[in-house]
Amino acid sequence: MIRLTSRDEAIIQFLNDCKCADTQTLCNIFFNGKLRAAQLRLKALSDYKYIKFYRENVISPNIYYVQRKPTQLRHSLILSRFIGNLYAAGIEVLKYKIPMKVGPIIADGFVCINYNDDPKIFLVEVENSKYFTTSKYINLKESFGYKEKFPIMPSIIVITDKKIKYDDRLDIIHLNTDLSNMENLLIKL
Repeated sequence: MIRLTSRDEAIIQFLNDCKCADTQTLCNIFFNGKLRAAQLRLKALSDYKYIKFYRENVISPNIYYVQRKPTQLRHSLILSRFIGNLYAAGIEVLKYKIPMKVGPIIADGFVCINYNDDPKIFLVEVENSKYFTTSKYINLKESFGYKEKFPIMPSIIVITDKKIKYDDRLDIIHLNTDLSNMENLLIKL
């Protein structure tokens, strides 16, 4: 039997919130980038059945989860990797919520960050099977529906490999699903 630490409990909570995460994501968030330490602790947590893992094949990374393997595995993984990449970039994540209901919209996620002592808020949409549409967010902004939760309209991070339509009324940041263009976000900060 192992004794759960506060970090272990935070890992389990993160997996409950995001549904799943890979080793590197958990390493970025909870182990200050120390991969071997992450691998050893995650193995212990899975050996003692606090968390479960799935691996597509022998060269794929472990994907950890708590209850059941998510049905939208890729979608959930992209979202958790995005949060992990924020940590890896040295960005302080103040709060996240997955999913987030704002007015009539249910965004895939919400992230509040602090970068250079400047807090920013984002709604996050992951689109890996359909196209992102701006109309619901334009309606949210023009109806001031966001005011029930936020003082200002959050920027929207759209994570997709498909082309997106921009609209001058919204602050949209486009990231690829592999997050290879995180600099698009860093430039806007």
